[in-house]
Amino acid sequence: MKKILKYLVPMNKDGDFYIPLPSNSIPRYVACQPSQGNRPYLWIEIDYDIMNHTNAVVEYSHFHVFGTGHMIPNDAEYIGTWQDGNMVWHLYQICEE
Repeated sequence: MKKILKYLVPMNKDGDFYIPLPSNSIPRYVACQPSQGNRPYLWIEIDYDIMNHTNAVVEYSHFHVFGTGHMIPNDAEYIGTWQDGNMVWHLYQICEE
C-alpha cells in the first residue's frame, strides 16, 4: 500500500533541510496552505508497508529551497514552485550518492 504524507518546508536561511524517508519515496507536490499560516508544505508518496516494517531502511532525503534567479546544482531534481507574497520559491531534491 502507498500513502501520502505531508511535511512542512522550513524556510531557513541556507535553504537546506532533510527528511527521513524510505528509499523509494517520491515527492509529489509542494504548495502553501492558507489554512495553516500560508506556510509551504511538501507531500511525499511513501510505501507504507516498507515504512512500517521493523527493518525498514530509512535515508535522510536532502531538499533545498531556491529563490528565482539562484544557481541550482546540476544533480538537483525539480519538485515544485510556490509563491509567498512577492517572493517565488522553488523546491528541489538534491541527489547525493
